Amino acid sequence: MLNPVFIHLITNHFPIFGFLFGAIFLFYGLRREDGEIKKFALIILILSTLLTVVTYFSGHNSEEIIEEISGISHEALEVHERFAAIPFFLSIIVGILSVLYFFRSNSVLSWVILILSLLTSTSAVFTAYFGGEIRHHEELRS
Repeated sequence: MLNPVFIHLITNHFPIFGFLFGAIFLFYGLRREDGEIKKFALIILILSTLLTVVTYFSGHNSEEIIEEISGISHEALEVHERFAAIPFFLSIIVGILSVLYFFRSNSVLSWVILILSLLTSTSAVFTAYFGGEIRHHEELRS
């Protein structure tokens, strides 16, 4: 079985870049009124949702492992964990709305998906920032 820390570190960029690129392609497809580009964007967003779920749950499983490592900031770990819920739940909403859009395309729904995708990506950036604060390598050098 793969180490959850490894899985978390491999997948943790998808919530940031997947939703950002999905939003960019969706915006482009909306502006050009190109259904194929919009479908491509929705596929990116749905895959990003699935990878965000993997990232979220692998993070929970990673916590028990990294808590035992010296140099870990437990306060930063808790903040990271609390912030992670925001992009997780936003991604679920984006994923569900993206699937619904395949069956019933709607101009308002597409803009809602676009805005929520940008919010998901932005909240994932803040979550990643706090994740980066968990271990301070500069403290280990001194």
